[in-house]
Amino acid sequence: MQFNFIAVPFFILLGLPIDVNARDWKSESDIPTAKCDLSNLTVFHHINTLEKQIAIGQIRTPMLKEIAAIAATVKDHGKPVGEQLGVKDLRRFNELSQRTLSMGMQELVDSKRDRDIKVIKQFVLIADRNYRYGEEIQEGHSDYVYQAVLLYWRVMASGFPSSEQHPISIPDEKACSMIFALHSIEKEPIQRIDSMDLKLFVKLQTIAKKNGMVKIEPAKLPEADREVYDRIMENAVWPFERAQQFMDDMENIKVMARASEIIYISDKRDLEISGGDGSRLGTTIVEMINKKEFDQRTQAAIGIWRGLNEKIPSDVTKNATELARILRETQITGEAKRGNK
Repeated sequence: MQFNFIAVPFFILLGLPIDVNARDWKSESDIPTAKCDLSNLTVFHHINTLEKQIAIGQIRTPMLKEIAAIAATVKDHGKPVGEQLGVKDLRRFNELSQRTLSMGMQELVDSKRDRDIKVIKQFVLIADRNYRYGEEIQEGHSDYVYQAVLLYWRVMASGFPSSEQHPISIPDEKACSMIFALHSIEKEPIQRIDSMDLKLFVKLQTIAKKNGMVKIEPAKLPEADREVYDRIMENAVWPFERAQQFMDDMENIKVMARASEIIYISDKRDLEISGGDGSRLGTTIVEMINKKEFDQRTQAAIGIWRGLNEKIPSDVTKNATELARILRETQITGEAKRGNK
C-alpha cells in the first residue's frame, strides 16, 4: 500500500484563489492590507507549512537511509537494534533517531497551526451562514463540531466577568494579521447595525403602549398592528439580532485566533528549549495558565483547541495515525504468515 505523506494542498481542494505573490510572502505582515483576507491568509499558511515539510523531508530522507543502513547491520531481528550495535554506531544511531524525532515534532506543531487556520475559516463560514440565512448546522452533520463550538461560546461568554465582556476589538490597520482579516469581515454587520432605522423600534414601543402591553404578544394584536409588527420584526429586529450575534461570534473567533497563535509560539519555544523533546509540548502554556497570565476567555479558547486536537486532527497527526495502522496491519500479517509456516 502506498502512503502519501504530503496531502493535496488545501487551497487546491477548496478552489481558493491563489495570489501570484503568495510564495513571496514570508510572514503575515508581508501581505498587503488590500489583500489581507481570510482566503489569502489560509493559502499563505498552507504554502508555508508545505514548504517547511518539504525542507524537513530533504534533510530527513538521507538521515533515515543512514538509520536503515545501520539497522541492517544487525543479525538478530528479534532483539532491539541498539543492543546489537557497537559504541560508535550506537551513538550515531541515537543521534539520528533523536534528530528525526525532533523534526517530526516541528512538523506536528506547524501542521497544527495550519489546521487551526482552516478551522478558523470554517468557524467564519458557519457563523456567516447563521447570520445571513438564520440556519444552524444540525447535530449529526459532518460540520456540526464547528457549529457546536460557536454555540458553546454563545452560552459561555455571558458568564465571563464584566471586564471581559469585550466591545469590538480594533486591530492595527497598518499591518496584515489574522485579526485584521477577521475584523474586515465584521465591518459589514457593524455598518448594518449603524444604519438601522431606530424609529422602527420606537414604533414597536408605541404598538405595545397602544395595546396596554409591557411585552408585545403578537397573537393578541389587532390585524393592522400585527401587520406592522410582523413587518418591523422581519425587516429590522431579526436582522439586527442576527447581525449582533454575528459580531459576537466574530469576537469569539478572534479570541480563538489569538489563542491559536499563543499555543503555536509556546509550543515552538518548548521544542527549542528541550531540543525537540515532544514530551515538553504544552509546558509553557501550562506554566502561563498556572501564573494566571490569561483572562478567562483566552483560557477557555486554549481548552477548546485542546479538545479540537482529537475532533479535528492535523494532517501530520492523521498521517501518523494512518501509518501506525498500516504498520500494525503489516506486523499482524507478517506474524500470521510466520505462524502458518
